[in-house]
Amino acid sequence: MSSPNISGSIKSLTLKGVTYSVMADANVTETISEYENDAVATSGLPMRKMTKRITKKEGITIACNADQLAVVKALADAIDNFTITLTYASGETASASGFIEVENRETETNKATVKVFNVTEWAIV
Repeated sequence: MSSPNISGSIKSLTLKGVTYSVMADANVTETISEYENDAVATSGLPMRKMTKRITKKEGITIACNADQLAVVKALADAIDNFTITLTYASGETASASGFIEVENRETETNKATVKVFNVTEWAIV
């Protein structure tokens, strides 16, 4: 049984059934709230402005060679959503439907940084 109190890097990222190892030093940033809040000046009290935003996970650095990168790039360029699964340091696994963006690749270390956008809620599996 996993413990949600264990922190650390995500262990693996699975994209449409293909699993990629996540680098041990990857510090993933998660956008949690559904709205971005701001205040707009008025002649009286400030007005609250809420802008809907997409939840995402950024900075997922995966180990991948050139062949694997071609597969990841094809997924990033695909129009259809697909299943994305994350395995956390605690052993807990979450899955959602969504799409990705490949932010960059470092040839010296054979790693690529991926941004994950979920269109369905993450579900613990």
